[in-house]
Amino acid sequence: MNRTAATAFLALLIGCGNPEGPSSDNSASTGAESTQGSTGEITSTVAGSVGGTTDPSGSTSGSVTAASDDASSGGADSSSSGSTGEPPPEVPAGVFLWTGSGGGGPGTDLYPDAVLATLTDAGVDAELGDALPADFEARFGTLVYLNPTEDFDPPVNAAATNLVEAGGRVVLVMEHCKNGCWGNAEGHNDLLSSLGSSLRMVGDGGAPLSDTALVLTPTPPLTDGVSDLIVYYSGHVEVGVCGAALGAMDGGDVIIGVESLGWGEVVAVADSSVLGYRLASGDNERFVQNWALH
Repeated sequence: MNRTAATAFLALLIGCGNPEGPSSDNSASTGAESTQGSTGEITSTVAGSVGGTTDPSGSTSGSVTAASDDASSGGADSSSSGSTGEPPPEVPAGVFLWTGSGGGGPGTDLYPDAVLATLTDAGVDAELGDALPADFEARFGTLVYLNPTEDFDPPVNAAATNLVEAGGRVVLVMEHCKNGCWGNAEGHNDLLSSLGSSLRMVGDGGAPLSDTALVLTPTPPLTDGVSDLIVYYSGHVEVGVCGAALGAMDGGDVIIGVESLGWGEVVAVADSSVLGYRLASGDNERFVQNWALH
């Protein structure tokens, strides 16, 4: 659903959703009730070819219809809240998958080519690369960091900041640091801090060495058509004052967190297996395709 007045009021009331950060210690976990019952079709033009890793999902080409679920009261609306009653800005539907700064792995868990195929097979304008294309701003409303393990590229971080300020979405994907460290929590958290987000990535805790179904909080449009997200041996996310849990272990750690920042938003995913080793499990592919929705 689009940005609602109720969500905007909550964000203003507790000082969340602003780059300056929260103005109080009140939690922002309460969301607006979703009443959207219509369907929205992902119709962006497919860009680029897919090579390398075979798509484990076995999905076929075509356009996917993102059926918008009627979320129950108390669900978090991921459509970011603005500070006025003005309509949200127009955001491109494209998704860019960034593999720079040592990202794109580990190969046992994260399958970048399969993620690209999941998007392009659904008719999404998606591209994969270790550098941003010249037409990034015009084409892409979502920027995905695919587990960078080295120092984050400052120009990419600057593009992420501009994207969120323009109403777009930044998705951060990080692998665990349990039997060895396969992610870069410090880099992710520095970026989150600079964006004004209270979310934080943590390499330990999280899901065990087995398939783990998450308890979901309805968060349209990210959870439209999604009822089952599967993670495997993850880290976890601390949602802080203004973030919210999109997916959490039953009675345990948050694995996927989300936070509205003005009209934009940031999503933190503390498990790269969602985008690889377990991409074809549950509704993980649909979750990825929903990144094109705003």
